Amino acid sequence: MNLERLVSPDYIDPILSKCLLTTSEDVQRILQKPKKDVADLPTLLSPAATKYIEQMAQLSQSITLQRFGKTMQLFAPMYISNECYNTCTYCGFSMERKTLRKTLTKEEIHTECKFLKKKGVDHILVLTGESPKKVDALFIKEAIEIISQYFSSISIEVQPLETEEYKMLLEKGVDGLTLYQETYHPEAYAKYHLFGIKKNYSNRLDASVRGGKAGFFKMGLGALLGLHDWRYEALAMGQHLHFMRKNFWRTKYTVSFNRINEMGSTFKQQYPVSDITLVQLI
Repeated sequence: MNLERLVSPDYIDPILSKCLLTTSEDVQRILQKPKKDVADLPTLLSPAATKYIEQMAQLSQSITLQRFGKTMQLFAPMYISNECYNTCTYCGFSMERKTLRKTLTKEEIHTECKFLKKKGVDHILVLTGESPKKVDALFIKEAIEIISQYFSSISIEVQPLETEEYKMLLEKGVDGLTLYQETYHPEAYAKYHLFGIKKNYSNRLDASVRGGKAGFFKMGLGALLGLHDWRYEALAMGQHLHFMRKNFWRTKYTVSFNRINEMGSTFKQQYPVSDITLVQLI
């Protein structure tokens, strides 16, 4: 089964129905399992699981300590451009907004790198808006050639690229790719993404597969919580992660829980995500 089918309403909605019908007994049974898998996700995301959040949190903490110890890796974001040719109703970089646009020169990239290096940063996330004509893969490659002189770990969060373009950036020192689908629900996606390349839901979703084929050391997945029902997003993200781990098992994966709030008077949140919901997700 392909990835787009796995995160579609036809596939996720029946799982969501099962999630909403979960009982306390179901939750207790899953919590007692020594090893959990993607099939257990609907139970742990269910309304019935809410009263077990403390137990879930303690279990989660024990697994974290077992895997990572008491360590934490920090990174700094570095925007090399905020120019964008998309209209996304929730985004401050959206094309129609009167935002000051800036793309760094090579000299300015050097300056940013020196500043962050002095702060002790060694892990960088390079970000751009989506402006393929001004900030294309070649521009990003040239930026990476500079940034790699300063830092030992570089990830990118840029517009979806082709497999060969990803490979080119890997050869220049990039080791990680962050790519958020924003919302996995196709109809919701169309509602928020009105113009530009990002309007293409399938292209964005498939970019993670192209990244997997390129061979990134690590990849970050996530949804922008608040654009659609959070349980749908979480279940779809679980299927996405399961698909990637099964097909590109050499890559390490991270999952982000990005939560949007209302942005002034221009974006009204229809699917609020509470603090307790965020804890349950994590």
